Amino acid sequence: MSNPKVTVLMPVYNAEKYVGEAIESILNQTFKDFEFLIINDGSTDKSLDVINSYSDPRIRVVNNETNLGLSPTLNKGIDLSNGEYIARMDADDISLPTRLLKQSVHMDKHPEIGICGTWIEGFGNPLLCGIWKTQKNHDELLCNLMYGSSFAHPSVILRKSILIKYQSIRYEDFYTPCEDYRLWYSLLKVTKGANLQEVLLCYRRERDSNQMSEYMSTKIVTNTDCVRLDIVVDLLGGISESDKSFHIDLLNKVLPSDVNSCRKTVNWIISIIDANKMQKIFPEPTFRKKAARFLFAKLYSSVGNKAFNYLFTYPKFLLSVEKLYVIAKPFQKYFPSKQ
Repeated sequence: MSNPKVTVLMPVYNAEKYVGEAIESILNQTFKDFEFLIINDGSTDKSLDVINSYSDPRIRVVNNETNLGLSPTLNKGIDLSNGEYIARMDADDISLPTRLLKQSVHMDKHPEIGICGTWIEGFGNPLLCGIWKTQKNHDELLCNLMYGSSFAHPSVILRKSILIKYQSIRYEDFYTPCEDYRLWYSLLKVTKGANLQEVLLCYRRERDSNQMSEYMSTKIVTNTDCVRLDIVVDLLGGISESDKSFHIDLLNKVLPSDVNSCRKTVNWIISIIDANKMQKIFPEPTFRKKAARFLFAKLYSSVGNKAFNYLFTYPKFLLSVEKLYVIAKPFQKYFPSKQ
């Protein structure tokens, strides 16, 4: 197909056990105007044989003679795609039948949106199943990036014209396996984002012989932290190594443990809020609201009701929190009444 509406981009590496199900879930979509670009990234198992067993004319198979890795393969797919939209797909997941229809219709109706994801539901291992309900609107999604990813990568659909306009915005191999998180941060600076509020992709959570290695688990944590540091450095400019460590510890659920660390936590979050007022990287008041809730949760988890004592020492900050947001309804009784 020369000009399909959607290119479904699916890299494959040693996925012979599941890739057939993934392919069939795309071929069975109610939306038909797509090409299915499958890039075999140097698989050493029978993945390519499974792929070649399908003869649907919408399938385009590209075979990397050697393993390039996920980010280079995805960038190759972007360059080879012919669709107005690029829908990501992983070789071990299952797209529900109406996924492409609902996402393409939403993109058509909202030309300001450059990236649209969906909720996903885990399957396979009962201990790892459940629905990941990503938030809906752009301001929430952009501000969420301060803390973690805002989209389920295999569920997203991208507007290719944005990637053509901004040639420097691509998957970056340095951040793999968190290449998607870094891409979202780059994209949401130049376009809008959204998530459809329903499950349209089933995300495989089985643990088998290909389960994540300890090395890869460590790599995910390390590179997630790299993106988080990119963001805070954009906000604050050059920061010390000790501040970087403090910020990452705070985001990774390390709790302030004494009076000094509680006060340092408050001052740190206030400095980030103040920096965003100047830099305007994240939309207000959503950013302040999320930062305030994050701060409150950290302090309350650490010291309980004493958290209010620490916050009350910053009346200007507290006033903005009290007037603009409801941080946590169960704790409203602890706030001083308005005069």
